[in-house]
Amino acid sequence: GPGEPQWYVTLSPAGEIVAGVGLIPQDFHDRPDLTPNLCALFVEEAWRGQGLARRLVEQLLTDAREEGYEAMLLDTFPFLSQAIRLYRALGFYEIPRYNSFGRSLIYMQKDLKPA
Repeated sequence: GPGEPQWYVTLSPAGEIVAGVGLIPQDFHDRPDLTPNLCALFVEEAWRGQGLARRLVEQLLTDAREEGYEAMLLDTFPFLSQAIRLYRALGFYEIPRYNSFGRSLIYMQKDLKPA
């Protein structure tokens, strides 16, 4: 139901998880209104370069839009340039810092409302 973490995974032919991403209500910041949050995007090294991350995130965004969410938030580290490029390509844009921790993070948002 709403507010519960959801996990998206890609399985290898052998049934092993080779890629995944999460949709969670809140990601360790002090703004409960900024929800939901994409988290923990990963692709096993041997499976990279095949578009798995893009397909997982696109499915997550489609489902979130269908569930009535108007935006998707995420935070990521500045050194994860490949992930940041993917997020930008999928329509995420950087937003001002909104948490109270001393971490050096980039905050991004994608609007899900129909154009």
